[in-house]
Amino acid sequence: MRTCDDVVVGSDEEKALVKAIRDSFLSAGNVFHSLHIKDNLRHHMTKIGWHKKNATKVISLVFGNVGLTSAADKTTFEYLQERIIPKLLNNFTVISGNENIAKHAWNNNNCESVNNLLKLSIDWKPAKVMDLVDHIHNIVKLQYSDLHRSLFGQGNYQLAAAFSHHYTPYAHWARMSEEASDKVFTSFMEDTGNVYAFCNILHKVCKQCNRCFC
Repeated sequence: MRTCDDVVVGSDEEKALVKAIRDSFLSAGNVFHSLHIKDNLRHHMTKIGWHKKNATKVISLVFGNVGLTSAADKTTFEYLQERIIPKLLNNFTVISGNENIAKHAWNNNNCESVNNLLKLSIDWKPAKVMDLVDHIHNIVKLQYSDLHRSLFGQGNYQLAAAFSHHYTPYAHWARMSEEASDKVFTSFMEDTGNVYAFCNILHKVCKQCNRCFC
């Protein structure tokens, strides 16, 4: 069939139909029905268990009056494809494969928090290098103190699942000698988390106190 170079064929996402159009009309453009794309996206989010309210927000961000489909040029799509999507996919791959990382978007808030502590400690004024080192040392000691407290369920930190077998009830911790508590902390700091995973495989973890008997 003879067609003009600027012919555009509209269709849904039926694979066989899309292939037939591209094979038969080599110079024609092919656009997909936005309603079908929207419905397919909504169906997928429902299938994987997304809350309806969240799904509606996503639909609006993509297909709304000021959504992605209303972009003035393809620069926005290129930026998403080349810069944003690959990084989000990388983060998802790393986070989903590591049980010790919280399952949400990672951010730099922890670093910003420590940075703020440093600025407060020097009253937001320039300081000599050795003075700055002393301030950093004091902050690190505070961090280690919080790590100690996480072992008996207090402080700003909480033990991740892979390290929960180091937990010691506070009543027991309070009666421990300094040497004994240091030994527990050293064991915790040397733990990579791999032993706990191995013990779980062998079913040798007490279900009540979550301690390992390997």
